[in-house]
Amino acid sequence: MEKKDSDGRPDAIVAREGWDNHCARNRSVVVDAFHGQLRSQLRCLACEFTSVSFDPFTFLTLPLPAQPAYMVRAHGSGGYGAAEAS
Repeated sequence: MEKKDSDGRPDAIVAREGWDNHCARNRSVVVDAFHGQLRSQLRCLACEFTSVSFDPFTFLTLPLPAQPAYMVRAHGSGGYGAAEAS
C-alpha cells in the first residue's frame, strides 16, 4: 500500500489512513499493545510546502530526568532490615 501525502487534510484522517495501512500488514495483539504512530512534519524553506506523515513505531526513546522526583522505601518484616532508594 502506498503512503499518501497529507495534502492539507486533517491530521485525524491522515493518521487513520496510516494506521489502517500498517494494521493491514501487521495485525496482532503485539501491534495493539506495543505499536504506535509518530507524527512527522516537513516544510520546504523555498516554497513553504508542508507535508505531514504518521509513521508506525515499536520503540520510542524518552529522556529520563537526571534527578528522581520520588523516593521509595521498603521495610522488611520480622527484623530482616530495610532498604531505601531515592
